[in-house]
Formats: sequence, structure tokens, C-alpha cells
Amino acid sequence: MADFPMTDRVQQLLDEGREQEAKECAAALQAKWFEDAKAGKLLNLSDLLATGEALHVHATKKRERTPKIDRATLVHAFREAAAAAVSADPGPDADGGTCNFDAPAIRLPGIREKFLAECAAGAGISVDAFEWFGGRRWFWVRVPLRGQADRRSRMAEAACRRLKDLGVNAVMYYQMD
Repeated sequence: MADFPMTDRVQQLLDEGREQEAKECAAALQAKWFEDAKAGKLLNLSDLLATGEALHVHATKKRERTPKIDRATLVHAFREAAAAAVSADPGPDADGGTCNFDAPAIRLPGIREKFLAECAAGAGISVDAFEWFGGRRWFWVRVPLRGQADRRSRMAEAACRRLKDLGVNAVMYYQMD
């Protein structure tokens, strides 16, 4: 995809997988800005913010790309992650430590939430969207996690490692309760 101006609205459309709509929005913004410039109207940040079009304007940049991943590959990765979590379960006696919400998280820009949810359901788990690191859309991978402290962390870490091994952009989300 060619470079185009990134506003919060355009980025949100891209994160939702609505690439064509994002291109059209960016093109409309460029056309408006060009017409304003031809008419002698100076574009300044205050005017842009006043329009409500964007909370801020990002530098023109290329869209972050995710390597193509097909349904079968993603379903397989989710199944493997769930199995890794279950096999890493140390048992109820190993649940000391701080209660937490630890879970594997994935970021797949351009992949639709509906597609991820269908793949997760095909693997017998679920995914939930959340915003993290500057409003980027991430997904918690809801693999089986037992316990509420160290036991949960170990299972989540095993699932995250397995997702990474299979080429999925996964990280650990750590949060104490």
C-alpha cells in the first residue's frame, strides 16, 4: 500500500481491517487539505483538532503489515497454544505468589477480529480485543488457565512460547490483581 496520512480515524479503520475505507478516508482528507491550500487557507494543527477529524496527526508512514496467515495455520496455532498451556499445568499445589491476570496476547494488524474469533472458536478457545501500547488493538488469547497466581503465569507463558514458535506475533501480558 502506498504512503498516506495517518490520523487516529484512519489508523482505527486499519486496525479494524477496513483497509479500503481507510484509504478512502485518507484520500478524502488529502483532497480537503489540498483544496484548502489552493484556496489560500493555511492548515494548522489547531484547525485540524477543531474539526474533530483527529485527536492528533501521525507522520505519514507505511501501514504496519502482518505476514499472511491462513485459517488452518491460525487454528492449529491456537490448538497448540491451548495444549501447551494444559501440559504446563504444575498442579494446584504450585499456585503461590501474587494473584494475576497474566495471559498471552497477540497483535495481527490487518487481520479482522471476526476472523480471529472464528479461528479461536475452531480451536476451542476464544480471543478478546483490547487496546494496549498507544491504543493499538491486541487480543488476549483465552487458552485454558487454571489457578490465580504462579500456576496461571506458567500456563500462560507456555501458551505464549508455543504461539511464538509457530510464528504468531505473541507477547505475555502481565498484570497483578
